[in-house]
Amino acid sequence: MSRIARIAAALAVVLAEPCLPADEPGPFTAARFREHVAFLASDALEGRKAGSEGAAKAADYIAERFRAAGLSPAGDAGTYFQAFTARRDLRCRNVVGVLPGDGGLAGENVIVAAHYDHLGRVQLGAGDAGDATFNGADDNASGVAGMLLMLEDIARDRAARPDAARRAVVFLATDAEEQGLQGAAHYADHPALPLDRAAAMLNLDMIGRLSGGRLFALDAETSPGLASAIRERARSSRVRVETRIGGNERSDHVLFLRRRIPSVHFYTGLHADYHEVGDELSTIDCEGGARIAALGAGFVRFAAGHPGRFEYRRVEPGMDIRNALALAGRLGVVPAGGSQGGRHPRIVLVVPGSLAARKGVKVGDEIASINGVAMDRIEDAILAISQLRLDQPQRVTILRGGEPIDVRVAAGELTDLTGPRREAAPGGRIAVTFQFTPPAGTEQVSVGGDFGASHAHEERPMEGPGPGGRYTLRLILDPGDYAYNFQCRGPGADGSYPDPTNTEQDEFGNSVLRVGAAPR
Repeated sequence: MSRIARIAAALAVVLAEPCLPADEPGPFTAARFREHVAFLASDALEGRKAGSEGAAKAADYIAERFRAAGLSPAGDAGTYFQAFTARRDLRCRNVVGVLPGDGGLAGENVIVAAHYDHLGRVQLGAGDAGDATFNGADDNASGVAGMLLMLEDIARDRAARPDAARRAVVFLATDAEEQGLQGAAHYADHPALPLDRAAAMLNLDMIGRLSGGRLFALDAETSPGLASAIRERARSSRVRVETRIGGNERSDHVLFLRRRIPSVHFYTGLHADYHEVGDELSTIDCEGGARIAALGAGFVRFAAGHPGRFEYRRVEPGMDIRNALALAGRLGVVPAGGSQGGRHPRIVLVVPGSLAARKGVKVGDEIASINGVAMDRIEDAILAISQLRLDQPQRVTILRGGEPIDVRVAAGELTDLTGPRREAAPGGRIAVTFQFTPPAGTEQVSVGGDFGASHAHEERPMEGPGPGGRYTLRLILDPGDYAYNFQCRGPGADGSYPDPTNTEQDEFGNSVLRVGAAPR
């Protein structure tokens, strides 16, 4: 490359970054991020369940921000709304707006997406106390907040530089993500701009828990150059980025990957409040979220202005959230690949109240061996934990600060959930029965899964004890429903996740208990 060409290339990169008047603050502040999360995660929106009045209020709020930023409506009949009907006849709406492209790249597009729906409310009994609203501050008011800051900044930048060649940018707020990515699926079938002209896609899902930690850029390796572009821009945004192959098959970008569009998922990680009522505004790192949004805006400007196409390459997926929670059922830990110089899988989540928590296992510990077998890869740990025998003693050796610690598990300490047994139930429904010995203090079981139109936890009573002190858990479900984890609740038992002995896969390749057609 000639000296002049190098100078021109460097100048193009500089011009692609934000250019704001000195007296005009940018949108990337903790206060602005908090403002959006506070509205979307407020009790007034009642958890934004797909098809609900609260979700409709959220969609209206997003559409008004699209209008204020000058986005062109890209929904139905000249509106920002793209209507569709989800499972169980839920009337849902995506919100779609476009910043048109310019010059020789105007016919191509970049997609920025964040889902705005969540889980709604649970019905408490007459004598029950506590919070009944799943406000979903991290999942995914945080992602929507980040997208709204990004679009404001990118729109302002385009107005300041009207003659630059760049791709169109589609901003997409999806509904019914919690019902199986149905909003993203509808958009993929009815895109505002052709998907075969989509150069890249950025998905913002759960970006609210940075708190000095790292941002995961999942699937950034789906195109050479995307990961390095993110890392370069992370430095100016003061965000530590870790790129990973795969990691969450339950988020909207997966549907775009399947259409061979290079896609990246920004995500700050799994936590104990995932799909729980504790996912509140008070837990959100708003300054960190604003920094992630600034990083996202820089990345989208790069992707929109890059003169070449991004070549898609297939990557092998890693362990996703749902499989991680199912795996946590055995010991109460979620491992990830080794990092920071460690050569063994590292524990990134210890489920509160779980067997691992009671044994003193901590986040950051490395799993060195299980029953004497060395754990050198994340795949080794996943396989070994999933195959632990419930009726035999176990020995797990962890490393903490380089020092080995033996964690011993007696026979029977692991929850012995067995089943399922399926039977026909009235009305074409299916009765699914499990038997298990719950941890001491368990009074009821919270079942997580897709039930009807809801992706949530539901409280279910236990029957028993029966022979051998075992209890029975009976679920009455509809065809197409599935469960993926069980959480024991009660004095001293909160947070322990029994293994649901899943042997089937859903449409995303996740391990689930699927409820098919009723037995004849």
